[in-house]
Amino acid sequence: MLLALLLLVVLAVAQCVESPELQNGTLRVIEALDPGALDSDEAGEDPLHIVQEGIAFVKANEKGNILWYQSSWDVSQSRVLLERALVLSGWQTQSAEDEQILSLSYAQSAVAGGGSLYASFYETDEGCSILIELL
Repeated sequence: MLLALLLLVVLAVAQCVESPELQNGTLRVIEALDPGALDSDEAGEDPLHIVQEGIAFVKANEKGNILWYQSSWDVSQSRVLLERALVLSGWQTQSAEDEQILSLSYAQSAVAGGGSLYASFYETDEGCSILIELL
């Protein structure tokens, strides 16, 4: 199921890259995953409590298992900074540095809606968008 989700994300990103008329590629990726994935309400409080300059919580879906963050850093810097912030709050890295998706696990499965998370990074004009799926 996760592999199918990843394939869907890759296809949606490819469509965004190929289509220059799209104004906000990241939102299109989210809509491709699930048209109702993110609600239109205020962002609210960051469920992961990420404390990192330049990385801000934007929105979460209704179930709280898909989170959207915006970073003012590029993809590689955002990956390192996000990983460091999550490790400092108790998460353990499960992926290698050269992998496209950042994978972490948490010993207590009740935290932030899941015991594992997968973060994917999408380059934007202002830095990058980060989509996190909590499992």
